[in-house]
Amino acid sequence: MLPELHVEDPASMIYTSGPTGEPKGVMVPHRGLLALSMAAAETWELRKAESRMLQFSSHCFDASICEIFPALCSGAVLVLGSRNELLPGHQLAEFIRNQRVTVTLLPPSVMATLNDFSSSLPLLRTIIAGGEACSLALARKWSTLERKFINAYGPTECTVITTMHVFDPTSDDLKTVPLGEPLPGWQTYKHPTPEQLTFCIIQTQKSKAGSKSSNREQEVDAEELLREGLSLDKSLRPIEGLKTSSSVALVTGVTGFLGAFLLENPLLENSFQVIYCLVRGTSPAHAWDRLLATRKKYGLQTKTPVSNIELVMLAGDVQQSKLGLSDEVYSQLSDHVGLIYHVAADTNYIRPYGEMLMFKLD
Repeated sequence: MLPELHVEDPASMIYTSGPTGEPKGVMVPHRGLLALSMAAAETWELRKAESRMLQFSSHCFDASICEIFPALCSGAVLVLGSRNELLPGHQLAEFIRNQRVTVTLLPPSVMATLNDFSSSLPLLRTIIAGGEACSLALARKWSTLERKFINAYGPTECTVITTMHVFDPTSDDLKTVPLGEPLPGWQTYKHPTPEQLTFCIIQTQKSKAGSKSSNREQEVDAEELLREGLSLDKSLRPIEGLKTSSSVALVTGVTGFLGAFLLENPLLENSFQVIYCLVRGTSPAHAWDRLLATRKKYGLQTKTPVSNIELVMLAGDVQQSKLGLSDEVYSQLSDHVGLIYHVAADTNYIRPYGEMLMFKLD
């Protein structure tokens, strides 16, 4: 006999990096899935007669949750296609038209490949943009009086979609596409920057100190700042240290989002003696500049990390033979490195999968 289910029991689990950049498994509860399905059914008009929702996303991607459950829970048809039928461009446009699809959830980069076919898709009455930032020009292109355009946003941890904005095609005072209002049952908070957070802590300490010391600057140490930051989002938690018997590691993709955060953990924990970073660049100095620019972009330390680890930049290319390194350097690297963190896989909705195989390493 199966145990009784409760609203907080997990309905699905998906592995994702989420907003923290730290890969982890996220369990979506029945409560969140039901709330999402009900809100999406109403806003996307899935309960209308002849509603047909396209499942564009792979079931390995959390966006598929927003396609499968809202459609089936509303009594709408879920339309599945082959890899070739869903290739962005004329193939996808033809499939949407032939299958009489009325609702789609697409990344803006894919949507842009359908711009030339928008007028030939009269049955497509609701189109949702998600997964990427949507430009104002794209929203204006697809939003009409007959077609509803929705910008959806949210992290996996909050059941994929947290806010939605129904774009008004008659509005002319917008500079960007808004993220919209939270779904029923959700609340949104603006996450402060480290500077804003420090100010809040200082003000709080001043208030606690009383009037006698209200004008005295209160110092805020790193540990307190971290505690306050973690309290804002319980999913932003430190992961276990990267422990290995090897003292030398090679990391690729450190100038990308995931690679930059992956590199941060062993640097902070002194997990290795030496870390080689393979970066596309004309020289090690150029590679350093690219790494520091990435760390600044994502709010990491902008200077060389204070660590006992020797960080070595290698100007190379993961797509080239022997990583684009000289025979001598490649041979030394092969003998020296004990562990490899490869973060150079390309993720792209537009390019055919076959073209991306070159980025995968066995």
